[in-house]
Amino acid sequence: MKAEISMPKLMKQISIKAVVTGARQVRFRIWLGTKVMLLAAWIIGCSIEIDTTQEGDQ
Repeated sequence: MKAEISMPKLMKQISIKAVVTGARQVRFRIWLGTKVMLLAAWIIGCSIEIDTTQEGDQ
């Protein structure tokens, strides 16, 4: 028995969850890193969830 799974269909069901934390002085680096992760997720065809809370905000 052989199961065939379409890679694009599989990737749409995968979600990357990232929590980004850091100090105020590195805000640009966090912003840039977030955009790079979004681009990577778009390229491989999966979704991404990014939480950009700072330490102590919770």
